[in-house]
Amino acid sequence: MDRELTTHDARNINIFLVGIALYSIALVIARSDPAYLVILAGELIQFLGICFVVYSLFAFVKLNNTTTPYVKFILALLLAWFYFLIAWSLRLDFDIIKRMLLKGEGSLFTYLIPLVVFAKKKVLFLKNTVRICIILGIIYFVFLFLYKDVIFKIYGSQSVVNEKYFFEYCVLWLSITAGIILLLYPYFSRKVKIFALIVVLVTLVTALFRARRTLIFISVFPLLLAGFLYILNSRYKLLALIIGIVILFGISGLGYELYTNNQNGFFSNLTTRIDEDTRTGVNECFYNDFIFNDWIIGRGFEGRYFCPNIDDNYEVVGYRSMIETDFLNIILKSGGVYLFLLLSLMIPAVYKGWFQSKNLLSKAAASWIFFWIICLYPANVFAFSFNYLLVWLAVGICFSERIRLMPEETVKRHFKMY
Repeated sequence: MDRELTTHDARNINIFLVGIALYSIALVIARSDPAYLVILAGELIQFLGICFVVYSLFAFVKLNNTTTPYVKFILALLLAWFYFLIAWSLRLDFDIIKRMLLKGEGSLFTYLIPLVVFAKKKVLFLKNTVRICIILGIIYFVFLFLYKDVIFKIYGSQSVVNEKYFFEYCVLWLSITAGIILLLYPYFSRKVKIFALIVVLVTLVTALFRARRTLIFISVFPLLLAGFLYILNSRYKLLALIIGIVILFGISGLGYELYTNNQNGFFSNLTTRIDEDTRTGVNECFYNDFIFNDWIIGRGFEGRYFCPNIDDNYEVVGYRSMIETDFLNIILKSGGVYLFLLLSLMIPAVYKGWFQSKNLLSKAAASWIFFWIICLYPANVFAFSFNYLLVWLAVGICFSERIRLMPEETVKRHFKMY
């Protein structure tokens, strides 16, 4: 059984979590306004967060734990491929290295997050991580208030890119992790669950207003997973299933009625964009520009593909350095080999968590991994963020037979402070 962390381990884990939290908050700050001083302040805080992560990461990672040889082998290949990418494609240029450290999506430290699988006391590590996620939820509301004029603004084709996508950064780096609390609902107090639900619902409502279909999906899917886990964990599964179906149809009917009556008001943006296809053209550009070797090894950290006249204000007239479909973005930067290695750990972890476990913790962990895999199509979730950290903590939990077979009451004792 997991026992209390030693003072040394607890300190290093907390420093690590604070480092990622500083990085996440600063990244959102840097995206809030194109003013130079704001960007500079955000980057300095990001560097501070990176220092915390570097100081603590290798201190709490232990190789001599219960992680299976298969996990160690695949993680070794992932790290080896990362080092290959550095040697092959990373130029020793200050601006490039700074961008690769600070950009968030696919930054260099994203490739080191899988090392948390080797951390000891994964359940308590997860508990401390969720504590930070609650704080990020509070900060999310602070940003919504401070930047309400930016977030609740109607955007045209001439919008400032930073402002236009600021809400997306708020969700992907601050509010998305509230969903894990809903999946782990038996282990938290009512007030914490209500707070997490409010974070998710506010995100959903704001995404509906802004007609951000990806963020609508990101908000709804954890709610569906939480409902699935509730039914699965219920003593009266058939009754819970029937009630769940009734609630789902009721909410769907109410939502359709609200949408019908407000198509030219609150839902005007959504009405305009609901059937807009913004992916097919970009994806076809990607497919047409790639050759066999590109699919295998990618094009490196600075990889690009030919896709003219796609971005707002025609800022990019030839080559794009990212693609919104994240599994393609991983292939662009790191190759199909890296994506295959990721999925070769995550898919078995989902299976073990769902079908070879005796507690809701493991099933919730598997569900969060599944959620991340599904998000690889609509969103950019391969990033140095708490969302990706939770994915790899979940992988560690699902591959730990001791945790998967832990009695439910034992798991609850670890979360009793909530």
